[in-house]
Amino acid sequence: GWATGRLLSHLGINLNLAPVLDLDHHPGSSNALNGRCWGRSEQDVINHAGVFNRWQRRQGIAGCAKHFPCGGRAISDPHHTLPIVETDQEEFMREDIIPYTALMPELDAIMISHLHFPHIDRDGLPASLSHNIIQGLLRDRLAFDHQLVLSDDLDMGAIQQSYGTSEAARRAIEAGGDLVLICHEFMNAEESLAQLDTLPASLFYDIQIRLERAKKRLKIPPVFSEAEFAEITRDLAKLKQSLPPDESQPTSGEQPESPVEQY
Repeated sequence: GWATGRLLSHLGINLNLAPVLDLDHHPGSSNALNGRCWGRSEQDVINHAGVFNRWQRRQGIAGCAKHFPCGGRAISDPHHTLPIVETDQEEFMREDIIPYTALMPELDAIMISHLHFPHIDRDGLPASLSHNIIQGLLRDRLAFDHQLVLSDDLDMGAIQQSYGTSEAARRAIEAGGDLVLICHEFMNAEESLAQLDTLPASLFYDIQIRLERAKKRLKIPPVFSEAEFAEITRDLAKLKQSLPPDESQPTSGEQPESPVEQY
């Protein structure tokens, strides 16, 4: 977290879409989480993700936990299709939500997953567009009402198969979100803004308050220095060399790429 925060800050970045708080329920599954989870137990995730987040925040980097409420229960990849998770709310409240509630005082933002939970939302909506999950569960039940809520990338297949980008953007804000991510097809941003302009102004009152509160916490990044950048990269190389090998990963030279890298 310290090394990541230091590097991001030096590059002028003040928000990192991390840490991942998903429990690794299906290790080895093609669910876009291979090599990205901190562990299979709540305590492992709390310990490791918590330390990472604290150190990046000390470097002036705001953190965004993901993929709420429990991305680790997916067995398919939301970059391509909408995963359906049959787990009921009380079950993942006993397990998957624990890292969020434990770390919530230290979270600047939470990202909502593109997973469908039929036992919570009977309209077939992804969590990222669901009022029941964003407003009902996260904002009201868990009291995460002062910090930012972000959608996952609206260009992902889980969204594009059933919704246009602009419709998804509108639904995400109506459901209680603050910011929507459009990470690939940037030409859709203008149409999405036009959709948001059709929403009542009262809907944006709390959003504006949360955005202003978040902006006040952001720190001005340092002036870029090529010498310091080189020092940071050397420190990162030394850190990588000092780490023990990850026994959960293949030992041959043919390690599979992250699904996120492929996307």
